[in-house]
Amino acid sequence: MNLGKWLQSLGLVQYEASFSENGIDSEVLPDLTDADLEKIGVLLGHRKRLLKAIERLGARQLEPEPIEPTTPHVDTAERRQITVMFCDLVGSTQMSTRLDPEEMRNVLRAYQEACSVIIARYGGFVAKFMGDGVLAYFGYPLAHEDDAERSVRAALEIVAAVATIETAAAGTLQARVGIATGLVVVGDVIGHGASREHAVVGDTPNLAARLQGLANAGRIVIAPSTRLLLGEVFELKALGVHVIKGFDAPISAWEVLRETENVNRFEASRSNAPLVGRDQEVALLADRWSDACGGEGQVVLLTGEAGIGKSRLLEALRERIVGQPYGLVRYQCSPHHRNVSMYPVVRQISSSLGLRSGEPPTAQIERLEALIARSGLGGRGVASYLASLLSISTEGHFQDLGVVPSEAKEQTIAALIELFAGLTREAPVFAVLEDAHWIDPTSLDFFSGIVERVPGLRALLIVTSRPEFTNPWVGQGHVTGLALNRFGRRHAAAMIDRITGGKEIPAEVQSAIISKTDGVPLFVEELTKAVLESGQLREQSQCFVLAAPLTALAIPSTLQDSLMARLDRLGSIREIAQIGAAIGREFSYRLLEAISPITGTALKEALHKLVESELVFSRAAIGDTIYVFKHALVQDAAHNSLLRSRRQRIHADIARSIVERFADSSESAPAVIAHHYTEAGLSEPAAHYWLTAAELALSRSALAEATQHTGAGLTAARQIEDEQVRRPLEPGSIGRPRQLAAAVPGNSCGVD
Repeated sequence: MNLGKWLQSLGLVQYEASFSENGIDSEVLPDLTDADLEKIGVLLGHRKRLLKAIERLGARQLEPEPIEPTTPHVDTAERRQITVMFCDLVGSTQMSTRLDPEEMRNVLRAYQEACSVIIARYGGFVAKFMGDGVLAYFGYPLAHEDDAERSVRAALEIVAAVATIETAAAGTLQARVGIATGLVVVGDVIGHGASREHAVVGDTPNLAARLQGLANAGRIVIAPSTRLLLGEVFELKALGVHVIKGFDAPISAWEVLRETENVNRFEASRSNAPLVGRDQEVALLADRWSDACGGEGQVVLLTGEAGIGKSRLLEALRERIVGQPYGLVRYQCSPHHRNVSMYPVVRQISSSLGLRSGEPPTAQIERLEALIARSGLGGRGVASYLASLLSISTEGHFQDLGVVPSEAKEQTIAALIELFAGLTREAPVFAVLEDAHWIDPTSLDFFSGIVERVPGLRALLIVTSRPEFTNPWVGQGHVTGLALNRFGRRHAAAMIDRITGGKEIPAEVQSAIISKTDGVPLFVEELTKAVLESGQLREQSQCFVLAAPLTALAIPSTLQDSLMARLDRLGSIREIAQIGAAIGREFSYRLLEAISPITGTALKEALHKLVESELVFSRAAIGDTIYVFKHALVQDAAHNSLLRSRRQRIHADIARSIVERFADSSESAPAVIAHHYTEAGLSEPAAHYWLTAAELALSRSALAEATQHTGAGLTAARQIEDEQVRRPLEPGSIGRPRQLAAAVPGNSCGVD
């Protein structure tokens, strides 16, 4: 049994690395308990889902899956944004002349193993080993919302790990890495045996390889496309503009120096989004802050989907209380450290003490003891526990306390709670636990202690999380739940206005942005910025005007990874989401079943999982069920991920199914059929149905729609080379009202 595929089918593929790191295979799976899953960082709701799935396996024998054939599957390739890493072992050619071939083989195997382990840890995929080169993809076959960041973290670890590999040759091994991000076609399996690989078509791999050539030994160089996605997460050094072979325009490059210290995710994103429509929420937080300052400690559980503005709301509260004396304590959870015990706590204390790797333990202990003393705590036991937590060497400073690990854990948590309480004696404390959906189990125990202790402290603790987090502190008297909802049209328009600096944009552009972004502030911000940078608008004195006819708004690269990650979590049912996306933002069960490769019970189960994923919701209709994508941009991402050839076949199937089987339904509107034939690249039926739609619009005195449909019909007709086929489709020809010709400005007699 392939555990990775099984987890993917449950929508829980994020735990694949945890299962692997803890040695969980198909033999161990039936013996797992709730406590076991909690220890490896599985959230409560997800534990329940896993245990039910294990139970459903029942008495089925969990046998190893047979080896899959090397023959490529049809239509496995897809379009998607990925981040490509190209890693090279420096000086391997010269080293091979000094080492015995067997010794050189061992060096290469150790190097490749180090790269593979680290790349897999960060969710990457090793596509190919090329002697001393390693090609890896981040964002394929599974996307994550931070694939660019993951690739750089992996590169930093690879450079460090390679330097520790011992060889018989003199000197230290060094690697160099190039990283680039871009849109590719990926997934075709080519070759056989050792040469088998998942090919990528696009210039991104070539750019990554060229950038690797620019890097010095032990260094990492990234492309502008990757730099855009990193924000301020890493310290970078600009390398200027370079002429790179195979690329027409010069390309800027940056060298990655290290991870930026003491920066939270909101600051790292470099977002300067305006705050709009959150006055009531800010007022509530300010009220809880006033209570906390008066000695009535408060906890606020701030929940909302990704991009809804949780971190921005925290910054708004800080702006509201600027000038007041208070201490800020920020705990940041991380998707990369969900199984690292006490990660957010260790990071916060290390940041407040200014701890840096490589400095003498004595200096670190002095600062730790000063912090403890300032908090009013005594006893060297506290310092010993905290030094152990921070991995500070205590040799020569403290005696071994001689306690068992379970007692040490309890004493450490107790010391940390007292340390937090001590800080509130100096000044009110504004504490933030960010992204609690990524919290590790031990940190969860610590914060449960903090929540219990807060009522008697001058402290406000705000816990931010996404809806999937099962919050254990709901219902307590001093705990307030605050869920952030999406914007309505008025607030979305106000945010667009703030981003454009108050300069008005064309109404059709504003409407397109609002309809695509569904009231999610991050989507509004990024899509508005993308439109302003796209060249579709031209700035005038007090407004923006269209520089060319408005085209479909493309998904910004800053949102691509996040949207694809949501789709990839669907696993085997993603194809159903893609077909539904081709039908439209809304799609009916009857039409989907008519073109789906699966039908009946299997299709209903797939749709049930799709609804459970919360990417779509359903509503009943007469004799049917309607499914609606929660986000228009998710629908776009699903649709755009299809190869053009596959996408065209699906649209052709949709159009033909509507014509042949659904003539009496709303889906049979001529404009809908015309749209699908246009997307299918079938110009003749597309022109026919566009002009039929225009005639229908004229009969209803809908001149604007008639004009649009006629224009689309003319465009489709111009693609028809056979004049005998094209002429009957022209407005004004026999069988076509001449009013259609008049419906298009500047056209009086057809397409000529």
